[in-house]
Amino acid sequence: MKSGKAPGVDSIHAEMLKVDLSTATRVLTNLFDTILNKETIPSDWGKGLIIKIRKKGNLQVCDNWRGITLLSIPSKVFCRILLGRIETAIDKKLRQEQAGFRKRRGCTDQIFALRNIIKQTLEWNYPLYINFIDFKKAFDSIHHDTLWKILRSYGVPLKIVSLMETFYNHFECSVILSNTSSEWFTVKSGVRQGCILSPILFLVVIDWVMRKTTSDKPRGIQWTLFSQLEDLDFADDLAFLSVQLYHLQEKTDRLERYAKQTGLTINTSKTQVMSINTTPTAPVTVNGEPLEFVQDFTYLGSLISKDNGGLKDIKARLGKARCAFAKLQNIWKSNQYTTKTKIRLYNSNVKSILLYGSECWRVVKGDMAKIDAFHNRCLRKICRIFWPNKISNVDLYKKTGCNSAVLEIKRRRLRWLGHVLRMPQDSIPKVALRWTPPGKRKRGRPQQKTEPCGESLLWPYVPLGAKRISKSKYVPNGGGATRRDPLSADALPTRRVEVVAAGEGKLKNECFDDGTNSQPNNLSAVVASSMTAHKCYHPQEAHSGDKYSWAQDPRIGSTVTFSDTVRVHPMTPFYPARARQRPVVSNSDTLSTAALTSTCRRRRRLSAYCACASRVRRTLVLNSMLISFVRISRHILLQTSFRPHPPTVPSSVTWREKK
Repeated sequence: MKSGKAPGVDSIHAEMLKVDLSTATRVLTNLFDTILNKETIPSDWGKGLIIKIRKKGNLQVCDNWRGITLLSIPSKVFCRILLGRIETAIDKKLRQEQAGFRKRRGCTDQIFALRNIIKQTLEWNYPLYINFIDFKKAFDSIHHDTLWKILRSYGVPLKIVSLMETFYNHFECSVILSNTSSEWFTVKSGVRQGCILSPILFLVVIDWVMRKTTSDKPRGIQWTLFSQLEDLDFADDLAFLSVQLYHLQEKTDRLERYAKQTGLTINTSKTQVMSINTTPTAPVTVNGEPLEFVQDFTYLGSLISKDNGGLKDIKARLGKARCAFAKLQNIWKSNQYTTKTKIRLYNSNVKSILLYGSECWRVVKGDMAKIDAFHNRCLRKICRIFWPNKISNVDLYKKTGCNSAVLEIKRRRLRWLGHVLRMPQDSIPKVALRWTPPGKRKRGRPQQKTEPCGESLLWPYVPLGAKRISKSKYVPNGGGATRRDPLSADALPTRRVEVVAAGEGKLKNECFDDGTNSQPNNLSAVVASSMTAHKCYHPQEAHSGDKYSWAQDPRIGSTVTFSDTVRVHPMTPFYPARARQRPVVSNSDTLSTAALTSTCRRRRRLSAYCACASRVRRTLVLNSMLISFVRISRHILLQTSFRPHPPTVPSSVTWREKK
């Protein structure tokens, strides 16, 4: 148990149990053995203190307040032991669409999957209906008798179910308000607020409802070759996906029917529908009440737009971050806190709000500039740097120990991308990375966009010698870099290096992104990095007089010698751009500055080489497309499951108790 948690009726704190672990372990072991044998609990474990917490909206309305129940700390320890007995087995039985309260899953996974589905449907002109379901007081409405029946049907041992029933029988609560408590009243429905077992119990109920809703026939979107995706779930936040409007209506009706059997009721005022690439011909209704069609919806804290734009979500994030920063003005102006403490408060209370869901944003440079400007302005206010005092952003980051907001977003995207790549092949976020609907693209240029984890933020990790021909194909850089090439030497804002004249072996000039210059003493040894069958140099690793054989390159058969000062790029092989981005193929084995700018004969040979390299590049593109098609086909055949849809609810499960 974590320290600093509020105690229950028995006033036993977690710190009391941690003072003498050996004694606490012995006492709790004897107590837990007695509870397991007799299936009875202490009277204090059946009582809870309710503390009210406000929600958004008018606070004069009781529905805008949420109650949190304070339970006994020893009872939480016992429930944690029960959770360890059933958590792994139940998690294997839950649907893949459910991501709430489960290990290695989170809100970002569901947000990304939904955003990518909308993006692909817009690109491929594929119709889509989304129904965002909301329940009225979901956690407080579960019928206890139905809960125990569902647990038994999922194969939970009867003894554990009996112990859970003991906790819920005659469970009483009292509301604390202004240091006074109300009379004790009996709670007859819902899972216990604050109990460690409550999330997994609620997931079992939702899983049973969703299995019943989607078990009769598929009504979702085509997800893989032999399966469909019906919904995206995070606890009680459901998003139904359908191609046909009547399919969405059928799923909504079935959900309302089976949810009512467990005590859940759909909140029609907060349940909304979104249509993409199609016009609804009839309203979607719940018990005869029509649902609202919307252009935007806040799903798991992220604003989802019908056009899949990220600007509205970024503006909402900026507004919430400004409010959070303004609420802490007294702390920023105070002299009692150090700058380090203020930065920690800023990271936990402001920056976390600002960058929530940034792994899934589709942004442009202007949006990034707004985020970075707000971040820098907050850091300057914390450090009390105002006009006319000036300080560069680099010095500001060094003083505060922070990074720019753009760099933080890149790191978050890379971290989340690694998290997705480590997932199983059939996981929803991993399938969403490569999902394409069975539609047809519109004529004309595609909409200009930045991928959530696309090449625009991952270009430093492209293999050496790679040149982007299209948005998803990389081939060796055989041709000249054009102005439209985003990975060309002129486009990338990375460092450029000059190799000095023969015999010196020192770096002449090195300019980095931030404008700073460094003067290292010498260059490193020549290391040839390989990509497929081609080798290429880092400019930092090139000495004057060093020779590099192009024998492995079918387009070049001579040997290049570094002799004079030549400007090259660290992300490309030694193919200088336009007049300076290709070695000159001639009888001479020396590449010099004069050879690049001398006679018309050399220029004609250079033009002939460009034409040859262009033909080779087109051939490589076609070969790479063919290889990609073969790999995708092989992947589909190997990864696709030919088994039918799993049964709705298993009748029994073999359990293995932990010793």
